[in-house]
Amino acid sequence: MLVATSALAANSTLPGGITTYATIECAGVEWRITGDDNANCTVAVEYRKQGTTAWKAAQPLWRVETGLWHHGEDPGNLLAGSIFFLEPGTAYDVRLTLSDPDGGASQQIVAVTTRPEPRPATNARVRYVRTGTGGGSGTASDPFRGLAAADAAAQPGDLFMVAAGTYGKFVPSKNGTVTKPIVYLGAGAATTIIDGGGGTSSTSNCVDLSGRQYVFIEKMSLKNCLRPVIVNNTIGVVILGCTIEPVHQPLSIIGIHGDAVRDLHVSDNTILMPGTGRASDAPAPTASGATASR
Repeated sequence: MLVATSALAANSTLPGGITTYATIECAGVEWRITGDDNANCTVAVEYRKQGTTAWKAAQPLWRVETGLWHHGEDPGNLLAGSIFFLEPGTAYDVRLTLSDPDGGASQQIVAVTTRPEPRPATNARVRYVRTGTGGGSGTASDPFRGLAAADAAAQPGDLFMVAAGTYGKFVPSKNGTVTKPIVYLGAGAATTIIDGGGGTSSTSNCVDLSGRQYVFIEKMSLKNCLRPVIVNNTIGVVILGCTIEPVHQPLSIIGIHGDAVRDLHVSDNTILMPGTGRASDAPAPTASGATASR
C-alpha cells in the first residue's frame, strides 16, 4: 500500500512557475511542474486580445522530456509551447488549464505582449552619409564621409541615409534605445555595399555589431568576408532587406553569427552561401546561413 501511494504521488502533478516570452507574431509559454513521472499531464491553451471576451483555442503545451540532452543541458520538468499568427505590438491574455488524471489541476491566466515591428523612431533625425574617410556635418548638402564619421556623431533616434557606393568594414560604437534605434538605411542592396576586404579569419567581417543595442542595418549588400555579420551579445539589433554573401570557401563561413543575443530581428534578406544557391530568410534570429543563441 505504501508503494502504491508513493507511486501515485510521483505521478501526480504540482504546478510551478509560468514563464512567457514573445516575438513579433508568436508567444511562448513554459509551465514548470513537480511530479508527473509518467508524463501524462496536459495543459490546454486559449488566448484572446486584452479587452475582448471570446477565447480562441491554441495548440496544447508539449510535455518536455527531462534529463540531459545531447548538448549537455537539462531543460527541467515542464510543459512548453507557442501561440502563432498573433498581431505585432498587441497585448494578449493566455488561459492555461492543467490537468493530470493521477492528481493535480490548475487554471492560470497570464499576460503577454508581442513585440512591435522594428522601425525608426517617430520624428527621427535624418542624417546623410556618403563614401569617404572622415568629415561632413551629416546634412544633405554636406553628408558624413564614411560610416565611421556617421557613427562618431550618432545619437539614439538617428536615421542615417547611406548613399550608394562601396564602404569598408563597419564597427558601430553607439547604442540606440528600444524607442529610439540608430538606423543605417542603404539606398538599396544592389548599390550600397559594405565590402569586408576578403580574408579567412574569424575577424573577417563586414559589420561587427558585438555589444550593440538597437542598431539597425537595412538595405545594403554585405560581402567579401568570412562572416559578414557579427551580433554577439546584442539586444534589439535588426538586419533587414540586405544581401549577405560570404567569401566562397568550403569551411567556416557563416552569413550571420551571434552568441548571447536578445530580440534579434533578421528578415527579408537574401543570404547567398556557397553551394546552396539563393536563400531568403524569415523574421527570426536564425535563417539559412545564420547562427544565433540566447
